[in-house]
Amino acid sequence: MHRSRLVTGIAVVVFLLVGGCSGPDDDVQDPSTPTATELPSASPSPSPTPSPTSTREPEPEPGPDFERTDEVGAQAAAKYFVDVITYTMRTADESVLDRIEWPKTCRFCASVRKVMQERHDEAAIIDGGDTTVEILKTYAFDEFGGGYPLDIRIMQEDARLLDAQGNLVRDDPGSTGDYRIELLHDGTTWRLVNILTLEDIE
Repeated sequence: MHRSRLVTGIAVVVFLLVGGCSGPDDDVQDPSTPTATELPSASPSPSPTPSPTSTREPEPEPGPDFERTDEVGAQAAAKYFVDVITYTMRTADESVLDRIEWPKTCRFCASVRKVMQERHDEAAIIDGGDTTVEILKTYAFDEFGGGYPLDIRIMQEDARLLDAQGNLVRDDPGSTGDYRIELLHDGTTWRLVNILTLEDIE
């Protein structure tokens, strides 16, 4: 298993893809999640909260197997790409996602940007959301698509959205889901082609 910090995001992002979202310009609202205006006035959280002036989170680094171009390299790439999604959600820095996506096909990446922007419009700090990534199955090289599909399980813990003073805006419940992540190696590096739920594929 691979442990990362994925915040307020992958289940919501994939929901946009399989729930009728036609693209990154559509309006998005999760009806099951209350907005900040629906909550009582914010009060300080009883547990310690990060400072908004804390050191910026460093960019994620891929593992050594990322340099390989076979199934083992694809597994390392899948884990690294979840780290990149985590980093993007937490920091609102899209530069690493720009480098790893395959823009011709990655609708998931466009939805990551949309959800990330919504979360950071709503809260100054995103805290928690530890995530465990498990590789369920690695498929043989897809000659037609030119890459490797993998099935992964992502188990995300609860997260909190906080204002600039560290007050709770709202809780964001965790989730567990199984996904198909599609990867290809472009001759120089691994690229994220797309992510879908296994339920949607089946």
